[in-house]
Amino acid sequence: MPGGVNAWVTYPTLRLRTAPSSGNGGNGDALGFDHLEEINDLVLHVWDAAVLHCLLLADEPMRFSDIGAAVDQWSQRRPNDSDITRALDRLRKAGYVRRSDSGSRRTRIHTLTPSGRDRASKIGILIGVLEANDTEDEMTQARRRADGGGLDGRGPDSPTK
Repeated sequence: MPGGVNAWVTYPTLRLRTAPSSGNGGNGDALGFDHLEEINDLVLHVWDAAVLHCLLLADEPMRFSDIGAAVDQWSQRRPNDSDITRALDRLRKAGYVRRSDSGSRRTRIHTLTPSGRDRASKIGILIGVLEANDTEDEMTQARRRADGGGLDGRGPDSPTK
């Protein structure tokens, strides 16, 4: 917004407060939206992101069954084999994962390409930021409870709304 002033933007079902412009001719909001588009592109398919993340964490080539087990252990949600197959197919076609074609289907291994490693690193950073935020929220809530306040931040003697 001009002059760095917050403004209200009203949509038919939403009323959003826009952030102040960063002083770059009003492109601060557009830059933020560009970042959202990049995030959306990174995790368009959740199992793709999970496979990339687990391959990065393993830091070694993995067999199909090992990828499934790693995703299950990390996410606490076991994708079915067809979800993993589709994710690996998409990632291979996009150039993020390479599969060895030697040997039988049971011995094929999957490795991250340099672009896959870069993409997986970005996903890992996003996950880390969100986990840190969750931890901060939990710590804030615990502090409020310890101070005698509820989750809404009001103490036991505070008037109700």
